[in-house]
Order: sequence, then structure tokens, then C-alpha cells
Amino acid sequence: MSDIKNILTKLKLSFAFEEDENGVPYSLGFGFTSKIYQGEFKNKKVIFKLSTLQNSKLKTITNNYLHKNIIKQLTTNDLCPNVFFIDKKNKLLIYEYIEDTKTLSEITFPVETIEDKYLRQLGEGIKKIHSVKPPKKFITFENQLNIYQELLSGFKWPEENHLEQAINLFKNITKDEDSGDFVFSHNDLNVLNILQTQNKTYFIDWEFASINSKYFDLVSVIHHYKLHDQDINNLLIYYGLDINDMKIYKKIKEWKKINYHLIFVWAAIRYKYLLIDEEGNS
Repeated sequence: MSDIKNILTKLKLSFAFEEDENGVPYSLGFGFTSKIYQGEFKNKKVIFKLSTLQNSKLKTITNNYLHKNIIKQLTTNDLCPNVFFIDKKNKLLIYEYIEDTKTLSEITFPVETIEDKYLRQLGEGIKKIHSVKPPKKFITFENQLNIYQELLSGFKWPEENHLEQAINLFKNITKDEDSGDFVFSHNDLNVLNILQTQNKTYFIDWEFASINSKYFDLVSVIHHYKLHDQDINNLLIYYGLDINDMKIYKKIKEWKKINYHLIFVWAAIRYKYLLIDEEGNS
């Protein structure tokens, strides 16, 4: 029996999956931190998400959002699909399946112009994310950078040290940033983690959530959706920023640089701790 079925059976939960000829549930994907399955739970179409992280340090910087108060705020404000079940011991999350209206081509090759209603949903949605009140001593983006530094100690970068660049930029940028700019942040707003319906936009995969600058989530959306200047302005307006304030564009430019380096940092961590482990276990 597969891991997911073993866990659900042990927890005495009712479930159903589409399975292969060997009775193994079809996985929708093996992501950076988890395996995803689609099925049914209590007669509802759901996603079963099972954490696959083994490294203890990676565990400390992920899944901190699985706090009952945070989940309550996210679901109450329609920021994520309804959560039906959480089991921290078995690293299992079950949540409502939402049909994404984006096409495969839109996910693979984001268009440079996005419908205004979706821009509004994104801007207002990110603002709501940043209004979530986390518990005291919640993990910060700086904490995460420090852990990345430990994890990648001795890593041989092919060219420049992207982690060192990201840390130096972070220190330079944040010394002049207002404390009010640091908010509960998603930190991984790529196209796959944003589900669009006709009337709502939902955000999923909150594993890397932490206290971070509000500009990071905005820059992530600008980067992954390849927004042009007018759509960037509209996104910022819907978020609630004054686009006549030139300091905002300076911040966005600076955080774009950090975002660029972090793409390589996450790739390095995946290579060192995930891909090598997968190859070793295959």
C-alpha cells in the first residue's frame, strides 16, 4: 500500500483515489516539498498533500503556516481553498479542489497582458495576505536566508555565489525599509500557486510563508506573469500603493534583484538535498 493510503487508513479517514493497475494512487506531481494527489474525501473533490521533506533544517523553515490561527484567517478571507484536515504528525494536508481556469499554455508561457479583473483579484488578494496576523516569533525571511546559508555551506556555485548576493542585497535594502513594510508573506507566488476562477483568485502552497517585505510577493507576481509597465501600475494600485511615489519603483527594482538570485538558491537546494536524495533512493 502506498504511503498516502497507509496514512489515511491509519487515521481511519474515508477516501478515494484514481489508481493504476497496481492500486497506487496517481500523483499529480512531486514538488519542491511535497507529493500531491487528487481524490475524494467525505464525498468532496479534494487535494491530498503529503510533505516529503527529510532534512531537519528545511523542515524548520517550511510549513510554519500550518498554525490554526493562520489557516483560519486564510480560509475566512478566501485566500486559499477550504482546508478539511491537517495532521502535523503525518505531514498531511487535505484541502478543497479548485478548478483553475488558466490554460496549460498560459501557465507555461504567461501572457504579457492579463485581464483587469484578474489583476484586481491579485492586487487585492496579496493585500489580504499581508493583513494576516501571524503568531508571535513567527519565522522571518532573514531566518530563512540564514538557514539557506547553513544548508549550502561548501556548495560549489558554477559562477557567482547567488546566496551571498541575495543576503548582501537583503541587508542593504532592509536597513532603510520601514518596519511596517514587513508583513506575513507567501514568498512563492508563481503561476502554479495561483488558482484563478471566474470570480475569485486562490493561493496555494504556502510552505515558505514568513515575515518578509511586502514588495517580495508583488515582485514575484510581476516576474512570473511577465507584467508590462501599465499592468504593474494597475497591480500596485489594486494593492493600495501610491504609484506617484517613486520610492516604490526603487524598492521593486531592488527586490527584483533578490528574487533573481533566490531562483538559483532554491535550485541549488533542490539539487543538493532533493535530487541527489531521489537519485540515491532510486
